[in-house]
Amino acid sequence: MKHTKEKQKASLMKRRTRAIIIGVAALALLIVAMVLVLEYAQTTIVTDADGTNYYIRKRDGVYALYDAEKNPVPTEEQFGYYVTEIGTLIRVDPETGEYEIIALVDIEGTETYAFDTRIMIFPSVSKANILSIEVHNSTGSYTFCRYNAITGEIDPKGDFIIESSPTTLYDEDFFSKMYVAAGYTMTLQKVTGPADADGNPTPPIKRDEHWNPCTHTAPCACDYKEYGLAACSRVDDKGTEYFYEPAYYILTDVDGNRHKVIVGDMLPDESGYYVQYVDISGKTEVKRDTVYVMNPDMGETMNAAIEEYVKPTLTYPMTSTTYFDVQDFTVVRLQNGATPDDENPYGEKPVISFSYIDLSERQNTLQANFPYTFSLNWKGYTPDVTSIEQSLRSLYEPNYVKVCKLNPTHEDLASYGLYAKDENGEFVPHAPYVISFKYDVPEGDGEVSGTLLQRILLAKDKETGNYYAYTMVYRADNNKLLFSYNTVLEISRHSLAFLEWEEADWISKTYINFDVAFVTSIQLNAPDYWAEFLPDNSNSVFSNGINTNRMEVTAKDSTGKELTTVGELVFEDVSGGRWVITPTEILLNDKKISSDYTYYETSLVDREVLCLKDENYINCSDKIVKVGPNSVYIEYHNGTTETIPRYGTHIFLDYYDMLGYSAMIDDYPLTPEEEAALIGNSANFLLSLTLKTEDTDGTTDTTVYSFYRISAHKAYIMINGRGGFCVKMNRVQKFISDAQKFMNLEPIDPTAKY
Repeated sequence: MKHTKEKQKASLMKRRTRAIIIGVAALALLIVAMVLVLEYAQTTIVTDADGTNYYIRKRDGVYALYDAEKNPVPTEEQFGYYVTEIGTLIRVDPETGEYEIIALVDIEGTETYAFDTRIMIFPSVSKANILSIEVHNSTGSYTFCRYNAITGEIDPKGDFIIESSPTTLYDEDFFSKMYVAAGYTMTLQKVTGPADADGNPTPPIKRDEHWNPCTHTAPCACDYKEYGLAACSRVDDKGTEYFYEPAYYILTDVDGNRHKVIVGDMLPDESGYYVQYVDISGKTEVKRDTVYVMNPDMGETMNAAIEEYVKPTLTYPMTSTTYFDVQDFTVVRLQNGATPDDENPYGEKPVISFSYIDLSERQNTLQANFPYTFSLNWKGYTPDVTSIEQSLRSLYEPNYVKVCKLNPTHEDLASYGLYAKDENGEFVPHAPYVISFKYDVPEGDGEVSGTLLQRILLAKDKETGNYYAYTMVYRADNNKLLFSYNTVLEISRHSLAFLEWEEADWISKTYINFDVAFVTSIQLNAPDYWAEFLPDNSNSVFSNGINTNRMEVTAKDSTGKELTTVGELVFEDVSGGRWVITPTEILLNDKKISSDYTYYETSLVDREVLCLKDENYINCSDKIVKVGPNSVYIEYHNGTTETIPRYGTHIFLDYYDMLGYSAMIDDYPLTPEEEAALIGNSANFLLSLTLKTEDTDGTTDTTVYSFYRISAHKAYIMINGRGGFCVKMNRVQKFISDAQKFMNLEPIDPTAKY
């Protein structure tokens, strides 16, 4: 019985073991099946054009392309595309397993892949590796090349210049579009067939899933005339026949490699230009039997005239802080009927001539407020700063219309009205207008230094009113021509409007502009009245510039009145203190005294002045002095009193301000005969005003203003014997009435009409 139980137990264990083995085997088979199913689910089949299957599988977390034997398909070097047996390019996304058959046209010759499906006509040449770009188009030919300014030769390390005009500035932005278009020839499309009836390109033949290498033949009979890539006769919009030649450029790199590209017509939708590559590496030129579509920059830059690249420059580049600093700025005009053979076709005197005076030279001088001085015989007339700076600013930053011509010949200059033939048939400068001026080039500003003399020839276009200009730059010390900008420019008529100005436009309308601090005498003479004023400003303090704080004036007139205004009164008190009383201040030992003793009050002439409080006074040994807003009161111990007005000087200053507010209202040109008749009639004489000045260096000068009646409301003014302007009659009459007010120490309103 025991034996039977053991036997049954052994049989049970055997069955259990067999079951475990069978279960393990089944699990293994299930795992294998699951792996196979999973692998099958993660595999994408790609069928090539020749029927061969390829498989996209995921291994180690990355999708890749494999052949039927599960070997990785090889890739090309540049973009990592998979290359099948027949050359199909397939791109596989390593993360998603998605794929794309790349439809690339075959590359040939100098072609290379750019990115994706784009092709470069030839390998990219960066700006640093470009030696020159030679352009030929309907406007002519020109070359940008690297140039060594010292040796005067082409140099791979030099800067780019326009070969025919090395000193001419050009637009860097437009040039950058050119060298990028010329050197980075990535196509938008490669055309392998002729254009259709509408001028649209035939699509390129691509290697895609429909391409059969056994039966495919590409069309190659391109009609290059339809793309504008061959010379031919054409008819314009008006029906006129003309001969057409396409533009082309030749790029040379620093290693001597040369590439020629023909630029044809713009696409009908204006999205690009047709171009063709020409192999010029051998003895003969070989055109590639392919048409490319390039972006619009190619046509825009290669069809442009050289003038479109030129940066228009009217004068040597000036700065915003120095453009006004000119010397001998002169404008002359061609005389009516003048010929190139005349000894002086511009007449005896310029329209205008002036120079700038540096602030350091005129500070604290009679010229302090006048940055310009006339170089003409206009003694006594003041330059109009606003007009002068407006004209200089228009030269500093003119409104250019365009560059008309680079490297103009004498014939070109004559066609723009700037040159003319003399009696010998030679072209000579004969411009209707000429501007010339000297300009100091700031230190460190390029290769030019010192003083330049610039001469600008100008002519006016009769239709537009704009001006044509041609500039030459000389050394000021020897008048040697340094360079010209080799360009004829067209400039807006508004920019150079000052060329048509008359003398009156350059002259300040206010004509008595001297600082009163430098005036030593004013004499007024009229038929029935005269007055003389002798300002003395010698005691004024000039610590912070020009001042009139202690001016005194001695005056007299034809009525027998005489007076002297207060400059300063000096008293010594019983304690030895030194008191100085001016028209506005009170000083004790050269300092203002405490406000406990003083107060400010407005005087009769509307000036705020310092006064002593009533209980305060200056106690001197023989008198006491009280200081009020209008007068200084002196009470002597012997019982006599004296009153000295404080405001007399201010009335004189108001009188002088009134003279300064006087202005010419218009120019009033008279012929010499008319002027002689006007001033020769004593009944017309109104008055004369003579001003004498003395500058800080002791230089004295005299200016005479004379006035003659024109009408009941206008008077003719002559300054130092030179006329041409008129003023208001009531202002001339105010010269007399306000002089009489001063003699009576009555307040004067400088801006009032009477």
